Amino acid sequence: MTCPDFPCPQGCQCEDLVANCDSGDFEAIPEVPINIKALTIVSNQINSLTFSIAQYDIFILDLTSNNLTILQPEQFGHCRYLWELKMSKNFISYIESNTFGQCKNLKDLDLSYNPLTHISLETLAGLRHLKTFTGNNMNLTSMEPGLLRPMVGLRVINLSYN
Repeated sequence: MTCPDFPCPQGCQCEDLVANCDSGDFEAIPEVPINIKALTIVSNQINSLTFSIAQYDIFILDLTSNNLTILQPEQFGHCRYLWELKMSKNFISYIESNTFGQCKNLKDLDLSYNPLTHISLETLAGLRHLKTFTGNNMNLTSMEPGLLRPMVGLRVINLSYN
């Protein structure tokens, strides 16, 4: 079931509210049907997020194995429905303050295998309901004291091999 006003882009497969755009040589996130709830864009060439999550009610966004380097608040502006965000195996070296501030319902964040060296309090601000944070195999050398304290629902944290 997809929306006839927004057909599934070439290089993607859309079925049952899931758009799979893996290994499609995309340099930008393609426009997918408006009713999509899960979007996977794994192993592409995406180097910046010019995509607005605001027009979608996406629950799962997987951007694993792309070329992302910097994350900014405007990229995740209205992500109130987002539960799971995977951005492992990119080149993320910097996350601006309050990037995930509007992602109030985010439960699972995966930043593993990125060259991120520092996580500040402002980096993960607003993620009170986060249950799983995966940050293994980064170049993490420091985290601000009290970083995890506001995340009252945090149950699993993986910072191995840093």
